[in-house]
Amino acid sequence: MLMLRSVIITAGISLGIAFVIRFPSGVFFIPILIFLCIKGDCISIIWFIISSGLVLLCSGIVDFFTWGSLFHAPVEYFRFNILENKSSAWFGSEPVYWYLKILLVREHILEELLLFIFILFFIAGASRSIFCLSVFIFYLLCFSVISHKEFRFIIPLFPFVLILISLGIDRLMVFKSEKAGRFFTIF
Repeated sequence: MLMLRSVIITAGISLGIAFVIRFPSGVFFIPILIFLCIKGDCISIIWFIISSGLVLLCSGIVDFFTWGSLFHAPVEYFRFNILENKSSAWFGSEPVYWYLKILLVREHILEELLLFIFILFFIAGASRSIFCLSVFIFYLLCFSVISHKEFRFIIPLFPFVLILISLGIDRLMVFKSEKAGRFFTIF
């Protein structure tokens, strides 16, 4: 149980730092809190909120001394991008499927065969970790519905893609070793 608490505290601190570095990373808080609520461990929820809250409080204090008001940077970011929608007016808007178009067509990040293989590994890994998949989907949906899009907004998803692909590869290796074990026990 102590190990779980240290993981929860580390996750809270890490997400707090991620938010300070890049405000859109705050979207990750919602699915993590939902999973902690589903798990029903109120103490973990409290530790997660306290650990991330302390990092955010430190950031707010830095804003107070540098900008003159507590939490100036995230409040201005929210005002500019959400309330006043100036980012769409200044930089334009894109359709919901824009990120997929950028990844698969314009940037040529993955060729057809590699894309197919990685998608299979991603799906296999997603079936092993509903948590990682739901965080991935939630973040992608949140940034797909806003009109102003930039490729850098989905960069925080890349670790999740790699985690899910690696879980798929691991699943294949376990399947192959179990199958090979049965094969060799027959003879």
